[in-house]
Amino acid sequence: MEKAGGNQKAFHQGWFLTGDAGRMDEDGFLEIVDRYKDVIYSPEIGGIFPAEVEQVIRELPGVEDVSVTGVLHPQCSEIPCAFVKPVQGASLTKTEILQYVHQKLGPHKLKDVFFCRQPLPRNANGKVDKSQLRRMYQQLVNASEE
Repeated sequence: MEKAGGNQKAFHQGWFLTGDAGRMDEDGFLEIVDRYKDVIYSPEIGGIFPAEVEQVIRELPGVEDVSVTGVLHPQCSEIPCAFVKPVQGASLTKTEILQYVHQKLGPHKLKDVFFCRQPLPRNANGKVDKSQLRRMYQQLVNASEE
């Protein structure tokens, strides 16, 4: 059963609102860049699209999987954090990832890196479960404060 008014929220002035963020490329084609619900808001530069940062991290050799999400940091508000599953035997470091992203995109686009030994958690649809990643980060922060 459909929620009353639920369908109305999906439309604005005759346009269907998908929740996707996009831009027009140089040829006039619409390029979907991310989902608005995944945008990380930084007081320093505004919105950060995780997909943009993930794409840059994937350029590095030794990265098997990556997901970027906003996490609550004890000394400030939300910060962009990369959860990286390295290829087995890769010698990738947190500093290398941060320096590479800062060089390509700027220092505000990525503030922390967490390495995952296990595959990144996924939901029933096969998408990375970002809420579980945030919980993992919070557990790490809490453990380091003890």
